[in-house]
Amino acid sequence: MRQRILNLDYMPGFCFQQADFFTGIPGASDIFQTVEKELAWGTFSWGPWEAISVVIDSAAVDAGNTPTTLLRKGLALGMITATKKWTPYVATATDGSQFPQIVLAQDVNMLNPMSGSAEDKMSLAIVSGPIQSSNIPNIDNNVRRMLGYRFLFSDDLIGNNDPWKAIVQKGSNYTVTVSDNNIHFEMITGTVTFTLPAVGTYGLNYLFTSSVDANMVITAPSGKFILDGNAAATTATFSTSSHKIGSALWVRSNGDASKYIGINVGGTVVTPS
Repeated sequence: MRQRILNLDYMPGFCFQQADFFTGIPGASDIFQTVEKELAWGTFSWGPWEAISVVIDSAAVDAGNTPTTLLRKGLALGMITATKKWTPYVATATDGSQFPQIVLAQDVNMLNPMSGSAEDKMSLAIVSGPIQSSNIPNIDNNVRRMLGYRFLFSDDLIGNNDPWKAIVQKGSNYTVTVSDNNIHFEMITGTVTFTLPAVGTYGLNYLFTSSVDANMVITAPSGKFILDGNAAATTATFSTSSHKIGSALWVRSNGDASKYIGINVGGTVVTPS
């Protein structure tokens, strides 16, 4: 069922009982009228959110909340492949919920108030619209990338429609940071060494290209680089004479964020070491 819901949280001076609005059951939960819980941003000119009804799996927990059985409004959710039910997105999951797809529209208590036992719950979930990034408790780079085509994040107006947020030119050595995620670095003069941050963060994504006839070096933490013929390299070097201009290496953290993968997309020679 596809629904359009107004951003009532945003309306100044307006409050509603969550249960009355979402389920029609009066008195089932607290009144929501605090700024901290707002998910939308902007004015109504942005239009309402798009939402769907979903089933939350009884085993779902919010690891960052107390109690963990209370799922916070704004959590990114992934679908469990086997059951088609939803649970909070966790990057290390292997059941399908490692892929964030929607955002929880309301707090959900997974416990039955009569028995105290966890059970499947119905809820509304947001599938698109302007959303406050700071109020998505489990936001990370994967959430931004996978939801960026349908959500307009309050701190990223680019919306990830282009895989690279910006092209940044460098003519001297540079230490790359996690906040540089989705940046295309272009070497424009001299020999430049790009030093990657510690691996361990999911969804890191960088592109390094050279526009000049000079060596380009990308260095990872020791033994954490997967390159041509080498699963435990540290450095990728583009230094072959007459084959430096146009060098390009796409670097991503791998599936369990234990190493970087270097993908040679420029067609020139990369030397791993």
